[in-house]
Amino acid sequence: MINISINNKIRKIIIAVLILAIVSIIAFCVIYQKEREINGMKPVAEIRITSEEMKDRRLLWEDGYVAALVHIEADGYDLADDVCEIKVRGNSTLEADKLSYALRLKDSRDILGMGRGRKWVLLANAYDPTLLRNYAALSVAGKLRLDYTSECRFADVWINDIYQGNYLITEPVQDGADRVDIHPGAGDFLVEYERTREDEDKTSYIITDNGYRYLIHDPKHANESQAEYVLSVMNHVEEVIVETQVGSDNASVSNEEKDIDDNMGFNVMKASSDKESSATQDSIEKLSEVIDIDSFVDYCVFAEFMKSVDMGFSSEYYYYKDGLLYAGPVWDYDLSAGNVNSSYYTHYSNLATTGDSAEGFWIDEQGKLLKCLMECREFRKLVWDRYGSEDVQKIFAGIYDEGGLIDETVKAYGASFDNNYGEGLWEEGKQYFAYAGTPLPAFEENVEYLKQWYKRRNEWLLDNIKLNY
Repeated sequence: MINISINNKIRKIIIAVLILAIVSIIAFCVIYQKEREINGMKPVAEIRITSEEMKDRRLLWEDGYVAALVHIEADGYDLADDVCEIKVRGNSTLEADKLSYALRLKDSRDILGMGRGRKWVLLANAYDPTLLRNYAALSVAGKLRLDYTSECRFADVWINDIYQGNYLITEPVQDGADRVDIHPGAGDFLVEYERTREDEDKTSYIITDNGYRYLIHDPKHANESQAEYVLSVMNHVEEVIVETQVGSDNASVSNEEKDIDDNMGFNVMKASSDKESSATQDSIEKLSEVIDIDSFVDYCVFAEFMKSVDMGFSSEYYYYKDGLLYAGPVWDYDLSAGNVNSSYYTHYSNLATTGDSAEGFWIDEQGKLLKCLMECREFRKLVWDRYGSEDVQKIFAGIYDEGGLIDETVKAYGASFDNNYGEGLWEEGKQYFAYAGTPLPAFEENVEYLKQWYKRRNEWLLDNIKLNY
């Protein structure tokens, strides 16, 4: 009887310990998951693509879309062997060893909680040794007054069972209820500033009276009347911007007063340097009749901080909705935040002065439409007041501070980043693009460089914006 009693007590103790252990494990998992959700970090997704067209060969741009199946799995989400098409995407990245891809599903689906859509993008981040710049840019833009910023998730990608590395799956910039919510049939449109680039499958380009060239993304395949309509709207917006620069006494700028861009031969809207702008609060009221002030202010704040080489060249999107032009969504920031070849981008890198690319007013140096807006004193004041605000500074400092966005991202996805550079796949410290910066030998060193660049950039702008009011 005594032995039986002792055995029962031991059994009860063991059961109690097991229950306590199970409860502790469950509690830890719940707390850990909540902590990751609070910090915006979700488990890395797994994307497996199979395609007969991609067996033992590299997909080429001229191949266009080819048939495939895609399987996407992550934290309870499971899209199993869905019919899709896949093609390579990008411009300079078409030459990358690690290709970026566009996916086109048979049906519109909500992928990983990012909203419904047929088209999705797999960004390789091949030219960014940290794999972080696009993710950081989209994360920051999503916290500013920039609607329709593309959502994104990190993913490990396999093609025909061969591991390709760490990718960023994201929404493309396009119209749609869960994308850029515009209605082209009602007069809305989406354009991208494209300085010179030509895409064979895209023909809807317009050039404004001031020489600014835009690609019409929506309406898709715009006909002549639609293109003329978009052109008339953009001309009117630019005309109003010019009026806020030079004042009511000279509401237009003659050809002799326009600075000519010697590199491209395009006119840069700018009042003559000997004419002092008479812009006042009336200028903001006038601008607010044609543009959404908040989005343009935050776009300038964002673009100045991030300092992308594409400023004034490409990947600048604007959408027209309900009678106003909005800035954004943002796109393509792998060649930003100091990731440039200083021998090629000499102005960006300030080689003639300090040699620190984190310095300098980039919109003044490289901007086009944004630069024109910044010529309006009152608008410029709104931008710099917003930049120095507590809300914005909390966002920017939150990128590089200890325990901030970069640290948390590396902590959450470090294993995937390690795999990207492991097993002889992609090399740490290798320069994969001539125009990108020369990486440091180790991934951790490149991450630290990025953090310090963001920090120096923010501090320089805070110290110097008073000189740019």
